[in-house]
Amino acid sequence: MVPRSARHLAAALFAALLALGLGGASCSPFGSDDPTTSSSGGADASSETSTTPTDGGLDAGGDAVAPDAARGKLVFVIKDALAGNFNVGDDDAADKACTAEGAAVAPGAKFMAGLCGRQAGPPDLATRLPSATEWVTKGGVVAARTGTGTLTFVAPVTNLADATTEAVWTGCMADGKAKPMGGSTTSSCTQWNSVAGVNDRGGLGDPSKPAAALDSGDAPCSAPHRWYCFEVPQ
Repeated sequence: MVPRSARHLAAALFAALLALGLGGASCSPFGSDDPTTSSSGGADASSETSTTPTDGGLDAGGDAVAPDAARGKLVFVIKDALAGNFNVGDDDAADKACTAEGAAVAPGAKFMAGLCGRQAGPPDLATRLPSATEWVTKGGVVAARTGTGTLTFVAPVTNLADATTEAVWTGCMADGKAKPMGGSTTSSCTQWNSVAGVNDRGGLGDPSKPAAALDSGDAPCSAPHRWYCFEVPQ
């Protein structure tokens, strides 16, 4: 028969061993909570890293190629003054110059030069432009609008520095129709292709005065002037 004191000692020893085993499990640095937390944190970090650059890239790409549909259509005076033969060899040369300069504030947009009497298409600027449309300056002021075959200016037109400039080439009458020729005198520098001869002249407009924006007189085609640029549908 095992003495009572021995049984008590064995029971105490067993209890001590059991306590040590449980304590070791709860204090282990490799318990189930730590790996779970580490894994979850890693997944969150990976997710944030992969999505942020992707969204930024899409936004940057969209801004670079598409015009902003929320703003009004833009009209401005081109920066470089040229003699009246700027379209020689290419009837779209003035349009291309407008589109290139307009890209600085309206990426992806297309522009048309505000000229009457060109080689191709209708001679009247009022019918070349889309009807029932308004154009705004860089500062957001409505400056011009079309009806059906009509073009009206209601505020000064500025350049892309938002400043008014001197007279511009137009070749138009006040209503946006092509100026008639006076005898042998041209009104659009022979369709913006020539500076030769005393009879080559080009119609002018005054961007600072809406009533004279399309017709403020004329000038020899050898004189350098700018022109209007109107944003148009693609």
